[in-house]
Amino acid sequence: MAIKQFSDELARFLASKEPEVLCITGKWGVGKTFAWNLYLHEAQEKGKVALSKYSYVSLFGQNSLEDVRYALFENSIPSNLVGKKADLSTLQSSIETILGNWRGAFKFGKYIPKVGDFAEGIGKLGFINVRNQIVCIDDLERAGAGLQTKDILGLVSFLKEQRDCKIVLLMNDEAFAEEAGADFPSQLEKVADSVLRFEPTATEAAEVGIDSSTNFHEWLKADCIGLGIVNIRVIKRMERFARRLEEELKNVDSRVLQQAIHSAALFIFAKFQPDSAPSLEFIKRFNPYEGLLNKNADQELPHAGWRALITQFGFTHIDEFDAVILQGVEQGRFDAVTLKAAAEKREREFKLSDKDRSFSLAWDAYHGSFDDNADAVLDGLESAIGRCAQAITPMNLSSTISFLKEMGRGRNTDKLIQQYVDARQEGAEFWDLSKYSFRGEIKDPDVIKAFKRKFDAAAEKPDPDVLLERIGTQKGWNPEDVDFLSNLSAEDFYKVFKSRSGVDLRRAIYGALMFRDIGNASGKMKAVTKTAEEALRRIGEESLINARRVSKYGISVGDNEAGEPQSTD
Repeated sequence: MAIKQFSDELARFLASKEPEVLCITGKWGVGKTFAWNLYLHEAQEKGKVALSKYSYVSLFGQNSLEDVRYALFENSIPSNLVGKKADLSTLQSSIETILGNWRGAFKFGKYIPKVGDFAEGIGKLGFINVRNQIVCIDDLERAGAGLQTKDILGLVSFLKEQRDCKIVLLMNDEAFAEEAGADFPSQLEKVADSVLRFEPTATEAAEVGIDSSTNFHEWLKADCIGLGIVNIRVIKRMERFARRLEEELKNVDSRVLQQAIHSAALFIFAKFQPDSAPSLEFIKRFNPYEGLLNKNADQELPHAGWRALITQFGFTHIDEFDAVILQGVEQGRFDAVTLKAAAEKREREFKLSDKDRSFSLAWDAYHGSFDDNADAVLDGLESAIGRCAQAITPMNLSSTISFLKEMGRGRNTDKLIQQYVDARQEGAEFWDLSKYSFRGEIKDPDVIKAFKRKFDAAAEKPDPDVLLERIGTQKGWNPEDVDFLSNLSAEDFYKVFKSRSGVDLRRAIYGALMFRDIGNASGKMKAVTKTAEEALRRIGEESLINARRVSKYGISVGDNEAGEPQSTD
């Protein structure tokens, strides 16, 4: 039944005082209870609920009719409080109603110590008071072993015929039919005045299940429709995850949040609807290009339906950011620090992509027309080099500079090249054009010279932190490494040691003291050892605890002779 027809029928049911039994059926998780509560609440807000009391009871775990009768009394609330769970205050009100003027001085607080004496009597008296009200009985298929189908339906019939109640039955008819037997449909037909099957489309389920006031409503709605999800429980779970992601990612580019929600929707679908969705393992291994690499073109790849679904959903593969989202879905929570770091990295990637697109658009102005717009094209290219340096490859820089020279803008190219070099904070390898696969396509002589100057400067000044860790880890070095380290000051070593901790610190110290035990150490090696020891001694002089720490490396400070074994681990 369409959602509109379903909601109209519920509105009619609630607006009438006429005793009636309405049965709502549907598959597990499709959202029967959610939909009932939603439309009941809407009717209550509009003042369209005819009866003044309401009681909700789930049969899950109920093992006798006495249990159900007492639950109906215990859970009774005024219908204008729909959405509020029954509690001591509503129970007190119900008890006071049935006791009336009995014990004129009766107060609930005084009654509590005597609950054991009166519980059974209160339960029986309470059920007498269940009349002229709306009753919702949920989870018929999950009733305890002590409850028979005929007894449940008999109670429903009694509430309608003798107590003038309006009863709603919520059930998974497929599961219940298996438990109750073949005669169940005929039994239900004798009791229910009407049966509604709640079977929304994916679009209807998304519209009902997702809070339209959220900022991500349209994104999540499109994702749910794209995956064909009709299970409102799963949709609500997605919404909860989306809210948490929105809170954690509120300070990053909105595209990061959109990707997070998009990926989370797929992962949650896979985890919580395993019978209807591709498995998480399948998604982890998914390769959209596998079909292109299939040598047996006539043989269909396994799980073709899942491949088509994932491809149409717009998911290509799990990137680093998706992996963090997947971990959160699998664990049921997100590590805020890990998520933030991954989100910030993804944001940088988006911004880099924007720059690449901006540079491409600048070239599109040249390739895309025969207009007499040379100045506009050239101005756009010059501007793009300054704005988009991080996204421009060396080969594209070279061809753009050559084009500008050819078009009479050579006077600006030195400045543009320098802007590019200054903007790219890269290591020496980036500037080594001999390592590029398309080295022959980098032809502009000024670009080549600028790259060589930058490479030479970078090669002359290795990072002391990186170099010491490499030597300490690999236990090897090059002659130029010794040359560089021998020119460092004690202050340089001091900064390296103080900036590190744990294994990184031990490796740096080991690298700095590597030459101490070499029998034929050169003068430069001895200089490195002496300067490093000076830096460690300075650290040891800062405090007693640091004096003991550096003693592990054979460094004595003042009168401290800790005598602890030397450690270079």
